[in-house]
Amino acid sequence: MPSTFANFKNVLVSENTIDMDIRDSTSAHYISAIRVRNGISAAICNNTVRFACQGGGYAEAKIIRADSFKDILISANQIIMSDSNFRTDAQLYGVQLEMDSAITNSLYCKAKIILNMVLGTGYRWGISERGGVNVSNFLQAVVSQNNVYDDAPMQGHYHESTPSLDGTNNLQFVNFESLGFAATGPVLTIQSAKTYTFVSPIRKSGITQTAYTTSGTMFFNPMSATAFGTDAEGIETAYWAEGSTTKFVGTVMSKSVTGNDANGRVINTLTINTGNAGCNMAINPTDHAGIIRSSGYLMLRIGV
Repeated sequence: MPSTFANFKNVLVSENTIDMDIRDSTSAHYISAIRVRNGISAAICNNTVRFACQGGGYAEAKIIRADSFKDILISANQIIMSDSNFRTDAQLYGVQLEMDSAITNSLYCKAKIILNMVLGTGYRWGISERGGVNVSNFLQAVVSQNNVYDDAPMQGHYHESTPSLDGTNNLQFVNFESLGFAATGPVLTIQSAKTYTFVSPIRKSGITQTAYTTSGTMFFNPMSATAFGTDAEGIETAYWAEGSTTKFVGTVMSKSVTGNDANGRVINTLTINTGNAGCNMAINPTDHAGIIRSSGYLMLRIGV
């Protein structure tokens, strides 16, 4: 942790396994497992960190932390956290990206947070960009292909003070079972003419509601909840009129942003509607006629 950029040029922190256990601690601690600071270029790659609190004390824990640099790569790390305290005020982060607002020429800084896995319970943010800094001035800022999962499905995952670090392809499957549906993990049994509404388990904070985006892909299987690897259909929709009644076959997802919770996380409600005449339409390969599926199984992969 030198004091100026001139003190080091390139640093690689790679292939380490770190076990942090503070379950017996009673005093407050400021903790980082891996931290790089004040450098030209740094890469934190392929490390595994396990953090256990479960009743112990800490004031702040930023498991992988990078601040005051020019170029940073945080890639392919595994961070496994457990905090049974579930303190909403606890500053527990998986990855914390920071930039000193006083740094000149921050426009030329580059940051990539890609292909990391953050898994745990009780953490406040899986991946976070510190607010009030010049991260929005990065020439290149990418947060992509990360898998951030919390056992508490309503927990926020991504924090950013500006939408510059947009994680639109941090895609992962929704665990419908953890959201209270009669489901098998990420597989939801659906029927025609039904509505399924829930708050997105992948959420962001610190940005305006209008800047919040959700991308999603739905996978449909008419046969089995366990056969998505061998038999899955693309969602097809069709409308037609029979007299004064409009018939609809297909499954669509819509989004409504209803506000922010107490921690500033955007509350993003997702609604899945199935058609009044069927859930999906497939094409018979023999006579090319439409086949209406009145029920089946659905998986939803979303990102923010």
